[in-house]
Amino acid sequence: MEKEGFCINPSKNLISNIGFGNDALHTKNNEDPLSNLQTYDIKEIIHPKKVEFNWEAIDFIYQYIYGINLKEGLESFKKELNEKNLILKQEVQQKDIAINQKDQEVQKRDAIINTRDNQVAQKEEIISNLQSSKSFQLGGLFFRSIKKPYKLITFPVNLIRIFIR
Repeated sequence: MEKEGFCINPSKNLISNIGFGNDALHTKNNEDPLSNLQTYDIKEIIHPKKVEFNWEAIDFIYQYIYGINLKEGLESFKKELNEKNLILKQEVQQKDIAINQKDQEVQKRDAIINTRDNQVAQKEEIISNLQSSKSFQLGGLFFRSIKKPYKLITFPVNLIRIFIR
């Protein structure tokens, strides 16, 4: 069953395990129910027409030999899987919320960048219009003709309007 194959278990014990006792590695208890099983001879082998799992036999073997109740184990396993599944769903929901928050932050930043890009484009247009205006060109000539423009006290009104904007 380890490799998802079939294991044939006879309905009667065919072997005697002589490895029980104080000298044994794993099976030291002489009182173990498996230590003194009666053995039977093979009389006639009857091959089944259909090969399939006998879940009752498997459950009996696991319960009797290994002390494992497969039905309880399966229910416990299902419960554990459901709990882990619930935890994973909650983690996915939390991550989705975090991703949505990050997406909203990115959208806000994109909106701010677009607004600033528009403002820059508007200012560049204003600067371009100013540079092509006659007042600006005259003002440039005026200031280039003065050696120390920062000492001027009075300015023409049009030049003040240009520089204040």
